Amino acid sequence: WEASYDLGESWSQARKTHKENRSLYKVDLVVYPQLQFRNLILDKMYTFLFNISPAVQVSLWNGMKLTGQIIFPIINEYGWDYDQIRQGVATVEDCLFDDCRLPVGRSNYGGAIYVKGGGIQYPCVTSVSGKRIVGTIYIPRELNISDRHGEWNCRFNIVGIGDGAFARLGIDHVRMGDYIVKIGNAAFAGCKDLFVVEATYNIKEIGKYAFSGCTSLGGMTAPLERLGKGAFANCVSLFSVRLQDKLQEIPALAFANCETLTEVEMPNVRKIGPSAFAGCSSLKSLKPESQGAGYPENLADIGEDAFAQCLKLESVEIPAGVTNVGACAFAQCGALKDVAILGTNLSIGDFAFAECSSLGEVNFNIDTTDCTIGEAAFSDCAALKMVRMPKGVRRIGDCAFADCMALADVYFDGAAPETNHDLGIFDGANKYLVSFARIADGWGTLPGEWEDRPVKLWTDYPNAVAHRVVVFDLRNRA
Repeated sequence: WEASYDLGESWSQARKTHKENRSLYKVDLVVYPQLQFRNLILDKMYTFLFNISPAVQVSLWNGMKLTGQIIFPIINEYGWDYDQIRQGVATVEDCLFDDCRLPVGRSNYGGAIYVKGGGIQYPCVTSVSGKRIVGTIYIPRELNISDRHGEWNCRFNIVGIGDGAFARLGIDHVRMGDYIVKIGNAAFAGCKDLFVVEATYNIKEIGKYAFSGCTSLGGMTAPLERLGKGAFANCVSLFSVRLQDKLQEIPALAFANCETLTEVEMPNVRKIGPSAFAGCSSLKSLKPESQGAGYPENLADIGEDAFAQCLKLESVEIPAGVTNVGACAFAQCGALKDVAILGTNLSIGDFAFAECSSLGEVNFNIDTTDCTIGEAAFSDCAALKMVRMPKGVRRIGDCAFADCMALADVYFDGAAPETNHDLGIFDGANKYLVSFARIADGWGTLPGEWEDRPVKLWTDYPNAVAHRVVVFDLRNRA
């Protein structure tokens, strides 16, 4: 932020003028009557409490006010706790601007906007009162702020838009120059008619729910360093988002329920938060540098429900750097057909791919060294026919492949993974399912039984090579 106490030559001249009725160290005595009543006893409709509470208010310096209060009981039917003369509130209040009228440079709406608080450090445009605002908003570079009576005037540079500044207004077009670096929490939330935001590449931060519910907004490009929770949630017309390489985390609900979102560029994101893209029903592909949501190779964490209910998502490639795929991360993606998991050390959360009814193929990296699969991770995947587990799969949770009615073959490159032995990883799955083990370690006597299903050595099953078994190999990408 750029801040300055320099108010120019006009202020030095104003300080020389004679001042009448100055507020500095001014003492005011204010008397507050207090009346309370309640209904707590059976034999009386109400009991009353009436106090007189005088307060002393002292203006210490510009914007600073000290208040001290004493309470004197006059009528007391509340009991002995309220009989004593006692201290009331004691506050210190600092308010640089108190309801100061702010004339704006160019606008096509009636009325004025106001600055409340804000301060020297980063004066911001805040809430609008009075007349309904419609049409185009132009955020000026400078503000000339005067008091209600026009007795003083100050000039400040605008560097941001405050929390809730234009929330739920009828504006459809916003223009802001390169002097705006921050958009506050819920600044444009609920502006259903807003479809164009003309911003520059200087915006560094967009706050929580800043544009949530802007159902007409079509796109946004900014070199962001920070993005707030739910910033574009429920923007049902948003079809394109381009994020620059300084943004490393997409927070929870950031683009949730953006139903027409088809293109997302996030070149340097390392973490995708919970439900960040949940309900984005037009996304079709998730691959690095793809024409869909192209996420970066250095992505490390995919949060809970991150892409849940992306109904048109057909293909997912999880980069090698990912160490966590959260619970329900891709749950209920009904069109998802194939998943490539390139990571060698990762955890797949509970229900991560549950109810992906079209999922027919899951490809793990052949070099996987440590992988755990959570409970019900691939449950209810009705089209899944075959899975090959690399030797690095250490643990598989209960019901991991439950109710996968088409699942016929599961191949294991390594020793038998750990299981809970409670509900079984194949509970409700195809009763003819057969597991095949490459080595005998941990499998007991082969052929035999594992998780209530037959298990055989691959050498005992000569037709295994005839099955379409695909394992992703990063060494030759095939």
